[in-house]
Parts: sequence; structure tokens; C-alpha cells
Amino acid sequence: MNLKNKRVLITSGPTQVAIDSVRVITNNATAETGILLANKLKDSGAKVTLLLGLVNNCVLKKNIRVLNVRFFDELKRLIENELKVREYDLVIHSAAVSDYQPLNIYKQKIRS
Repeated sequence: MNLKNKRVLITSGPTQVAIDSVRVITNNATAETGILLANKLKDSGAKVTLLLGLVNNCVLKKNIRVLNVRFFDELKRLIENELKVREYDLVIHSAAVSDYQPLNIYKQKIRS
């Protein structure tokens, strides 16, 4: 498949949601799917931007644009910004987005 110069945006990896100033809700996503897709699409000639959650041992092809994210809010903001400032031919959401978010995030650590 020839994707030469097609612009692709991919989300991948885990996201976190804060509970208090110390604790987060997260998941064990490895980002393998998004990394694999990014590398394959790059090999096919695409211009790839990867919004990547915190992962270890990430091996990516040269010239893949990576924007690291930690929290769900960051991911959401980055997606919105990317779609405003750049035109993408394809958007793939493979990130493991947090399923829960507390109504209130405590500014201090909650006592155990």
C-alpha cells in the first residue's frame, strides 16, 4: 500500500487520571499496537505523528514525530490541537484511555 506523504495521527499507550497530588488511576497498556502501526505506516511512506503515553522500550523508525502524554487531559488537548493546526488524512486511536475520572481531584495527598 502506498501512503507516500499521507499524514497520519496515531494515539497509543496508557493514560493516567489524577486522584490526588500523588496517586493516579492508570492501566498497563504497552503501546505495542500503536508503535507497530506507526512503524508500518512510516515504511509505507506516511508522515506519522504519534501521541504516546508513558511506556518503556519503545523502538520507533526514524522521523516519526512523537508527542509524549501522561494524563488523559493532555491527550485530549493534543488531539484537539493537532486537528486544528494540521490536516491529517488518517487518524487511528489505539491509546488505552482511562475509563474512570474522579469528580474531584484533591490538591493534597489523601490520607491513607
